[in-house]
Amino acid sequence: MFSLLAVLVALGATALACAWSVRHVLSIAAREAARVTVSTPLTSRTCQEPMPNAPCSIQLAADAAKQSLANAGFNQALCITPKTPSFSGVLVWVYSCDGDISCNSRDGSVCLKIDMTALELGGDKAGISNTRVTLQYPHAGTLGVLARMLPRGIESAFPKAISASASVRN
Repeated sequence: MFSLLAVLVALGATALACAWSVRHVLSIAAREAARVTVSTPLTSRTCQEPMPNAPCSIQLAADAAKQSLANAGFNQALCITPKTPSFSGVLVWVYSCDGDISCNSRDGSVCLKIDMTALELGGDKAGISNTRVTLQYPHAGTLGVLARMLPRGIESAFPKAISASASVRN
């Protein structure tokens, strides 16, 4: 009994370490995309083919996130196409590899959301506009294997993706 418990604890610790590592890589990519977004004006024409549904700064930010993830070996992120977001609204762009615009961690797909409508309250209680970049990446790992061993219904409580966000003041 003790050896089974020790194995489960070791598997759990390994799964948490792996998940933390994935989240760290996602955080770095989200910060890079947020930095590119706020450092390049929406009116910039620096991209080769400006698209009406994704300004150059948004295309550059999506490409920065994609490249950061690809460089870390997260090859499923190669499905992000910076020129064509799955959704483009007023100051919100979503790049989802499965076409879903919700970026729900239960879906388990690659998703990048760039939201320039976020507000933060300053010291004087005035609203300060922020850019918030959220990245989601599928991750089953050891927890996914353990979750599949649980009774049906309980396993669906586990997320199929890990996400991280970064906010930068505009």
